Amino acid sequence: MRPWTGSWRWVMLVLLAWGTLLFYIGGHLVRDSEHPERSSRELSRILAKLERLKQQNEDLRRMAESLRIPEGQVDVGPAAAGRLRTLEAELTRAKEQIDSFRRQSGGAGPGKEHEVLRRKVENGVKELWYFVRSEVKKLSGVDPADLQRHSAVLLEDLGTQQRSIVTDLYYLSRADGAGDWREREAKELSDLVQNRITFLQVCWRNGAGAYCRTWTRILCLEVGIEPATLGSKGSDVNHYATICPCAFNPCP
Repeated sequence: MRPWTGSWRWVMLVLLAWGTLLFYIGGHLVRDSEHPERSSRELSRILAKLERLKQQNEDLRRMAESLRIPEGQVDVGPAAAGRLRTLEAELTRAKEQIDSFRRQSGGAGPGKEHEVLRRKVENGVKELWYFVRSEVKKLSGVDPADLQRHSAVLLEDLGTQQRSIVTDLYYLSRADGAGDWREREAKELSDLVQNRITFLQVCWRNGAGAYCRTWTRILCLEVGIEPATLGSKGSDVNHYATICPCAFNPCP
């Protein structure tokens, strides 16, 4: 009878577990049926999340496909090397843009070199002021005969202080890549101005009648900043060079 008793115990445990599971599932079903709107919202939210995950997975797959080098091109040489160089250049540009954004946001603050030089300039200005104030006070007790000599010595010392401060300011302007940034900005501004002047001074008016072209040339001469170019290569006024100069000075 002992084996049968043990079997009945196992059967009772299984039935009890099954009943508990049915009760748990039934309770959830009853609660869900009582709140159909909430259940539908939860279902919609889950479906939307699954759709977003599917879209992200598809984007990652396309990105991996674009970056994957085909097996037949692994050892090709020039083609694979060119593609790798292109990817490296793109990554370098992205890193530079990120670093530039971080510098512009000001989160990191100035570098150590910039702060050291700033304090050095500040101390130099204070020392210059203390020196000038002390020497000016001494002038009241200087013998008039020695005033010229004392003034010459004072000017020499002031020149030394001034050169020291100017040197520190120069290094401060070059700290943390600021000098290279100024050079790039100045070059871009110069190119912009030169291109704008070239656009304004080279008179292009092709495909129009003689009266319209003549009137346009007169307007170009009136607003000219530099001598206006009329006989540029490719213009329809090149034949004017046979009867008049190809450039005119601007009107005063």
